[in-house]
Amino acid sequence: MSKKQWCISFIFIIVCFLFPVATHAEVEEDKVWTVTFSTPMDEQTIDNSSVRVTSLDGERVDTELEMIDETTLKVHSPSEGYSPGASYLLYISSDVKSKEGEALKDEVVLDFTIEHPESPSNGTMNHDMEEDMDIYHPSVPLKEYGIVEDDIDLMGIAKGGENLSKVLSVNDGELSVPTENGLMPLDTETSYQLKVYMKNGDRHYINFTTSGLPKLKLNDDEGSTFLIPADPAEGFNYPYFLRLPSERHKEDNEDDARRLMVVPNNTGSTNKEIDTLSRTKNEMFGHPLIRDMGERLWAPVLVPAFPRYRVGYEGGYFYTHALDRYSMMLDNMYGDMKTDDRFRSRVDSEGLRMEDINDMRNIDEQLEAMIDHAIAYLNEYGHGIEEDKVFLSGYSAGGNFTNRWAALHPDRVKAVASGGVNSTAIIPMEEKDGEELIYPIGVSDVEEITGEPFNLSAYNDVANFMYQGEEDTNDTFQYNDTFGPEEKDLIREFMGEEMYPTRWNNNKELYFESGAEGAFGLYYGVGHEITDRIMYDLTEFFKDNRSSKKPVYPDSSSYVDVDTEAE
Repeated sequence: MSKKQWCISFIFIIVCFLFPVATHAEVEEDKVWTVTFSTPMDEQTIDNSSVRVTSLDGERVDTELEMIDETTLKVHSPSEGYSPGASYLLYISSDVKSKEGEALKDEVVLDFTIEHPESPSNGTMNHDMEEDMDIYHPSVPLKEYGIVEDDIDLMGIAKGGENLSKVLSVNDGELSVPTENGLMPLDTETSYQLKVYMKNGDRHYINFTTSGLPKLKLNDDEGSTFLIPADPAEGFNYPYFLRLPSERHKEDNEDDARRLMVVPNNTGSTNKEIDTLSRTKNEMFGHPLIRDMGERLWAPVLVPAFPRYRVGYEGGYFYTHALDRYSMMLDNMYGDMKTDDRFRSRVDSEGLRMEDINDMRNIDEQLEAMIDHAIAYLNEYGHGIEEDKVFLSGYSAGGNFTNRWAALHPDRVKAVASGGVNSTAIIPMEEKDGEELIYPIGVSDVEEITGEPFNLSAYNDVANFMYQGEEDTNDTFQYNDTFGPEEKDLIREFMGEEMYPTRWNNNKELYFESGAEGAFGLYYGVGHEITDRIMYDLTEFFKDNRSSKKPVYPDSSSYVDVDTEAE
């Protein structure tokens, strides 16, 4: 049996209720609520339809609204006062908007009860859970607290005194908090309160604290995968997945340096967080660079769950999965974007908020924060991961991501293998024939984007293997979401529109002309795919570069041509 959700949602405009800090408010009969908004409001959107008080059974109460100033609203009690002992809900709907046209993302709801002079605390029961709650699958056995499922009227959950937008359910006497099968867990080490309203007017408040991250086994016979929640305080606004390998290849690898493998997610465009999480989870079990490479190297694998929203700006899109120019320029552009009415309208039409766009800023640094977090987490349980540098491996858009991230953060990369990069590997040059080579074609404005100039010496310390199939026709040059107009002009001028052989050969020549070191591998008879032979070469490439003082590259063979210098 499911009960309807009734509680406070995450909101676009910050709303504060001025009342004593408590998870449930018991107030006087003539209570006047003061609602403070974080920004000047459009008074035309505030009326008895958008702001209202109802009883628990949905009957509307006749209240009076009064705007004191542009940010302060008073909700007066009905002329006859509220009924003693009764409970009510104060709603602020998503129809309420600021003067700039920003709307509440979700409806806000506050529950309150009117004091009863004869028995002010009658029917209110507080319960404290002794054990920490699992963040991934939180549930409570109601029978332990004398709660009968059929007698429940409403349920909700609060954190820090604020109600959350979660639809709770009860099955066979077990109250469950939804987490989308563990993909959207509760916050770690955080206090929550479950609120259960009974049909007879009684209220149960069940207080609990969530657990921390799960313990990681040092010896895991079968391997395991974990979702690590976003942690803005640690520098990352999105979750990441961490896959621990089984013990099958431990003996072959345990005497060598153990490094974290990072594989970017390439999960397509969607505006729904749950879609990104579900698709990234599927990659954890189906992508060979994640599933097989980590096993063969006995290496933990980190995969970020970065979003790729379907929203564009000034002729380009935020192709985060490729670490494109628009994603990397977001921090510089965000000030203008906030005041661009057309862009804000586009964001709103896609069901997104400007906060969603803001969270993508400095996504390269967010990955570095994830790396530091994962290494510390693994080493807390004795996994012995090297702390200085990691392995990067990506394919297609993910190959572009790893190729570009290694250029931006060479001091954090031991070896990188970037596949299916459309013959557009980054060229470590600032200019060519008087033309500025902007990121990600070149590195002329890397300092403007990251605050640090491109470091060729550090870059040449990285084992950098760029590979592609000879018959690969998956050329993204033609699409608007991969390169902006200025980038396309540079590709046409210096590398060519034909992906192979023209652009492939020109890309190699410019790369080595820059003074950069690395290797380009062209696999004969291969399309846009990762073959068994490629997997073998990649495995050996990473093994050879675990502790090597200088980069080591695959050799040419009957099935691959490897170039390590300009022809």
